[in-house]
Amino acid sequence: MLYLFREGLVATPSVGNASSTAAALDHATRAAIASRFGHFAAGCLAPAVVWAVTFAWAVPDLAPLIVLALAAEAGALGAGWWVLDRRGAAVAVIATVCATTLLAGIATTVTFVAVGAGGEVLGFALFTFCALAAVVFPWGWRREAGFTAGALLLLGIAAPSLRFALVDHEVVPIVVIAAVLCLAIAEGHARAFHAELRRRWGEDRAQRELAASRDTYRDITENARDFIWASDLDGRITYINEAGARILGFAPADLVGKNVDQYAVGITTYGNPADMRARLAAGATLPPTVAEWRTTKGRIWVEAVAYAVHDAAGRTIGFRGISRDITEHWLAAAALREREEQLRRMALRQAAIREEERKRLGFDLHEGVCQELVGIGILIEAARRSGVSPPAADMLARAQGYLGTVGEHLRLLARELRPLQLPDLGLGECLRILAKGLESAETSIAVGVPADLPRLAENIEIGVYRIAQEALANAVRHAGGARVTLSLEAAAGTLALEVRDDGRGFERGSLPAAAVGLVAMEERAAAIGGRLRIRSAPGNGTTVRLECPLAG
Repeated sequence: MLYLFREGLVATPSVGNASSTAAALDHATRAAIASRFGHFAAGCLAPAVVWAVTFAWAVPDLAPLIVLALAAEAGALGAGWWVLDRRGAAVAVIATVCATTLLAGIATTVTFVAVGAGGEVLGFALFTFCALAAVVFPWGWRREAGFTAGALLLLGIAAPSLRFALVDHEVVPIVVIAAVLCLAIAEGHARAFHAELRRRWGEDRAQRELAASRDTYRDITENARDFIWASDLDGRITYINEAGARILGFAPADLVGKNVDQYAVGITTYGNPADMRARLAAGATLPPTVAEWRTTKGRIWVEAVAYAVHDAAGRTIGFRGISRDITEHWLAAAALREREEQLRRMALRQAAIREEERKRLGFDLHEGVCQELVGIGILIEAARRSGVSPPAADMLARAQGYLGTVGEHLRLLARELRPLQLPDLGLGECLRILAKGLESAETSIAVGVPADLPRLAENIEIGVYRIAQEALANAVRHAGGARVTLSLEAAAGTLALEVRDDGRGFERGSLPAAAVGLVAMEERAAAIGGRLRIRSAPGNGTTVRLECPLAG
C-alpha cells in the first residue's frame, strides 16, 4: 500500500463523489494486482521447482519434458510480470493475470499427467495457485471465483488421465471446501485492502486540507498589517509575524524566545503582562488592552486582544493574540482629551468669572442702588411732610410708591444674581424657593428633590442652580405651557437635574442667534464636568436634562 502511494498509483477521489470513489477503488485494485504479480509469480514458481526436482528424480526418463514444462511455466509467468511491471494498470490487468496463470497451470497439468501423478496431488498444486492468488491479489470473491473456475477446469480436463486414491463422493467435498476457502480469503483480503485504502485516503485528504489551512493561515498572518503573535506560559515569544517584527524593529527570528514583558512598558487598561497571563490562564476573557511598548524606533501604543491556548486535556499551554499599532490614534485621542480638559477648565474659569460678576453686581445693587433708593424715599417722605400743596403731596406719594416698586424689583434681581441662601439652605431648598418665586397664575411648577440630598462642592451647586434657573425661566416666559416639572436625583455618583414643560416646544435650528440662554447652560454643564441634553419639538414641550458627577 505504501508503495502504491509513493509511486502515485493511488489517487485520492473527489470528496462525496460515489462514482469517483468506486472508480478510484477499482483503479487501485488493478494497480495493486499489477504491482504484486511478481510476488505471485515467485510464489507459483517456488513449489513448481520443488515438484519438478521431485518428479525428475523419480522418473529420470521424463526429465527433459519436466524441465521443458517448468521453463514454459516460468516463461508464461515472466511474460506476465514483464508486461504488468512496465504497463501497470494501463493494460487489462485481470486478463493478463488469468492468461499467464492459465498457461502456467497448463504446463503444471501436463507435467503431472506425464509423470502419472495422483489426481489429489494435481488438485493440491492447482489449489496452491488459487490460494496464493487470494492471498496476494485484493480482487474479491467474484474475480477469485473466475480464477478458481479456470483451475477446476484444468483439473476436470486432466481427471481421466489421472489416478485418484479417493472416491468421487470424497473428492467433491474437498474441492468445494477448497474453492470456498479461496473465495473467503480473497473477499476478506479485498475488504481489508479497500478499508485501508479509504483510511489512507482520509489521512491524505486531511493532510492536504491541513496543509492548505496552514498555508492560508500563514498567508494571512504574514501579510496582515496587524501583528500576530504567540507566547508560552512565561510570556516568551514563540511566534510573531513579519508585520509585528517590523513594527518592533526586529527580524522575527530575533524576537522568538524573548519575553514580551521587556517590550510592554506600561499597561493602561488592565494590569501588567503577568497579571493578564494569570487571568487568561484562569479562564477569564479580557477586553482589548492598550499598552505602551518599547521599540527600536521609540515608544508606541498597542491595542492587543489575547486568549489562552489549551491542550487536549484542557491545560493552558500558552497564549496567542493579535495586536495593532494605534499610536497615531492614541496620541490624537490624548490631544483631544487634553483639549477638552482645557476647554472645560476655560469654561469653569469663565463661569467663575461670571459668577463673581453676578455676585459683585448683586452686591452693588443690594448695598448700593437699593440703599440709595431707600434714602431717596426717605427724602421724599420728609419733603411731603414738610408742608406742600395737596397736589404736590399726592404726586410725591405716587413717586414714593413707584420708587418702592423699583427698589423691590432691584432687590429681587440682586437675589437672582447672587443666591445668598445657597450656602446656608442647600441646593434642594433653594430650588424650591426659586420655583415658588417663578410660579404664576398661568404656570404651575412641581418640584421633586430628595430629602437626603448631600451637600456638593460650591461650583457644582452654583452651576446646577444656574442651569435650573435658566431652564425654569425659559419654561415660564417662553414655553406658554400650564405645567413645569423640576426633578433632582442623586445615584451611583451622578447628579441628574431635569426640567420638563408641556409648552409649545421649538426646533433648535429655528432659534435666533441672540438666544444665548441654551449656550450658557451648555457652557455651565461643561464647566462642572457634566452633560446637557435638550429634547424639544414643536407642540411636544421641552425637556432639559443635566447629568454631572457628584464630586467636583
